[in-house]
Amino acid sequence: MTGFDLKVFAAVVMLIDHIGAYLLPEMMLLRIIGRFALPVFAWFVAEGCRHTRSMGKYALRLAISAVVAEFCVDFVCNGSFAMDWSSQSIMLTLLLGVLSIWAFQKLGDMAGGAVALLCCSFAQLFLSDYKWYGVALVLLFYYCKNIPLQAICYAVLSVLWQWDMVIGWVTDQRWHRFFDWPHQLWGLLAFLPLAMYNGQKGKYSSKFFYIFYPVHLLLIGWLATKLA
Repeated sequence: MTGFDLKVFAAVVMLIDHIGAYLLPEMMLLRIIGRFALPVFAWFVAEGCRHTRSMGKYALRLAISAVVAEFCVDFVCNGSFAMDWSSQSIMLTLLLGVLSIWAFQKLGDMAGGAVALLCCSFAQLFLSDYKWYGVALVLLFYYCKNIPLQAICYAVLSVLWQWDMVIGWVTDQRWHRFFDWPHQLWGLLAFLPLAMYNGQKGKYSSKFFYIFYPVHLLLIGWLATKLA
């Protein structure tokens, strides 16, 4: 699979996830399928940090996208473009991941680690999508380049992220809930297409995801207002 194939895959499963979240919340299978998206996007952001010629320009593109996407997220959640601080887009989370990597590159491990911790705290405080977990995923994929090891670390991080849910499964003996709840461990299936990545970009526009993300939110938000 080329890079473009993987990005299309991630965009499709993200679309399915958001249809489930905002239009068909009773269909939990759609949310489970949507868990495949974040690992792929976080992985590609980490790859982008390895290969970009300018971290500054890369971060700027994400920052602009985060601003645009914020209004789209507000629209799909509330039917209005008015700023709502109760949730922020995944673009902000990915941007914070890039800034964390940039800090490690420029400042070294100690100062870079402090900046990364600050970015995770910022994501948690301002309720960006996936909060500290999303930022940590970008860092994980940047520093861990082996797919099997990435999958193992992803599983550990996912359990930590939703530890209270896992504890509930154990104490209440409800292990069957794993199969009908969108836990992030479902994202492990995303490592199958990632393992098939052939290292080629493929024929695509570099602006594909930057355009797709806000447009699909606007479309779902419009449909939600029509179906309300």
